[in-house]
Amino acid sequence: MTYLGPCEYDGCGRWRCDDCGQSYHRGSAQAHESAHHCERTSPMKPTVGRIVHYTNLGDRDGKYPPEVQAAIITKVKPGAVVDDDDAPQDVNENDCAVSLRIFYEMGDFSMVAVPFTSEAAGSEAARGKWTWPQRA
Repeated sequence: MTYLGPCEYDGCGRWRCDDCGQSYHRGSAQAHESAHHCERTSPMKPTVGRIVHYTNLGDRDGKYPPEVQAAIITKVKPGAVVDDDDAPQDVNENDCAVSLRIFYEMGDFSMVAVPFTSEAAGSEAARGKWTWPQRA
């Protein structure tokens, strides 16, 4: 939170959220910052309708390298919870498999049982897997 100065209405402080840019009075700014903190520290839970990144397979000889595609989760295997930044060491990728609707420039298609990866989208290790988009 960034202090903007006294409020023109009642003189209390005005604050701007560094994450989303909205401005708040002192009390609501603290509640807003607390909500952002919870979003950043709690593990992400794959749910139907969430947007994720899928790295397509490309080809092995490099003519068509793997590319990041937008995808929407259409089905979740029960109990699939993964961390936003790094998957915990005891999480098996098979426990985080979801069904996706993947969007390409020329069309879209469905895939089932797509495993999760904590590797960067678009990397060699992320081929054929989904991951959370990076926070903007």
